Amino acid sequence: MEDTSKAQLENLKRSIIVSMAVILALLESFYFFVMKVPLVQCVLEWLFRLSVCFVILYFGFRYIFRMQDRTTRYLNQMKMLHEVGKEFASLVDLPQLLQAILDSAVAIISTASAGTIHLTDESRGWLMPRAASHHQFVAAEMGGIPLGRGVAGLACKEKRTIHVADVSRDPRFIATDTGTSFRSLLVAPLMMGDRCLGTISLHSNETNAFTPDDEWLLFTLASQAAIAIENARLYEKVTDRMREATVLH
Repeated sequence: MEDTSKAQLENLKRSIIVSMAVILALLESFYFFVMKVPLVQCVLEWLFRLSVCFVILYFGFRYIFRMQDRTTRYLNQMKMLHEVGKEFASLVDLPQLLQAILDSAVAIISTASAGTIHLTDESRGWLMPRAASHHQFVAAEMGGIPLGRGVAGLACKEKRTIHVADVSRDPRFIATDTGTSFRSLLVAPLMMGDRCLGTISLHSNETNAFTPDDEWLLFTLASQAAIAIENARLYEKVTDRMREATVLH
């Protein structure tokens, strides 16, 4: 569908260029035969007007193609968000759900090379790691982050998405001894109403890897993920109570 649309625009562009060239040629012919304008002047004016039309068409179609690519990318992202939303809703096992959320985030935001999900431990006031993408390291072996400290801690406390273009130049970033390194960081809070359930962090090996569109996309995915996480937790509580009731009776 996308290739067909681009082919149609290319055909339209060629048709407009040919039409403009013919119209300008007819106009200059009128000047030459009727208005008796010298031939050399007519040819030069024809070339000048044609050049101006080419420039206008070039920038016009360049803008159209850019907007078409952006619209196509947006529609594809919306489709992917819809699909992952359905997948999240079907998962009730919390560890499995968290891994699915993280894998989906890395897949949708192509500049991300890895990621981490932290969940809030309200009793301690810390963010504790619960999932890591690509299984590059075991989440349980990673250190927690106090709320309000580090990029993830600030994102959760301030309830906003934070983008760090270069972690080596940002004093908010706290390095960890996990054996991994990255240059860019994008963190979105997992918001359930006014409560921050945790954060989802995406990493990239390149500086300035993430765009404002990526920030919006991760925030939107995090909103879906927070609902699924809360539902999985509720399911766990209900299951535990049913199990306890069964044991008592």
